Amino acid sequence: MSEINRSLIILRPKQPFLDWACSLDDDSNDLTIENLNEDSTAYLIPEIWEDDGKPKLHYAVQLALYTDILERLGRSHGRTPFVWDIHGSEVPYDLMEMRGKRNPRRLWDDYQDYLAQARNIVKGVFKTLPAYSTGVCKNCVWYTSCLKNLEAANDLTLIPELGRSKRDARFDRIASIRELAAINQADFIDEGKTVFSGIGPVTLAKMQERAKLLTEHDGKPYLTVSKRLGSR
Repeated sequence: MSEINRSLIILRPKQPFLDWACSLDDDSNDLTIENLNEDSTAYLIPEIWEDDGKPKLHYAVQLALYTDILERLGRSHGRTPFVWDIHGSEVPYDLMEMRGKRNPRRLWDDYQDYLAQARNIVKGVFKTLPAYSTGVCKNCVWYTSCLKNLEAANDLTLIPELGRSKRDARFDRIASIRELAAINQADFIDEGKTVFSGIGPVTLAKMQERAKLLTEHDGKPYLTVSKRLGSR
């Protein structure tokens, strides 16, 4: 039996949406909530809950964006949006609830931070670089296009376990997979430590080997630890 590892979100209009729709033109005056919900729109989305039962941040930020839009339109009933889970139960997201003890924050605070980042990107305050993520990218409609750009750029994030944060903060001296494959490791090691914060010589060697496999035309997997097969 096949399983789809996704959550399902169903958009079902309520009275405020109906009131807004009816205000657009006279032809909508005969609409009812029942009419609008006869053919509800459904979306398959990434799982919305962490293993510990807490809402996933990236999904909470999406809901906060929708809430913000409704607030600006004067159609929001508060900052507690909800979704229906696969059992048809209403699952609320309290965007204003404080969480954490050492650094209390609300999901709405996280949304405001990401919103500020997005606005700075639009203004050109800083430029982002594309990056590959095995857990997120395949859920995006731009996956195919972005992957082509990353492959054309020979981007380091195509190396397993070398994501955006490591590339931007630690591998700032190496621009591509080909460059990493060709480096002399000794040039980046001083007194037993690499020049990359948080990356040791063993990890650097592992990432370089992976870069070589991706660069070579006949690159093949190999065992790094010899094993003896027991005889029967």
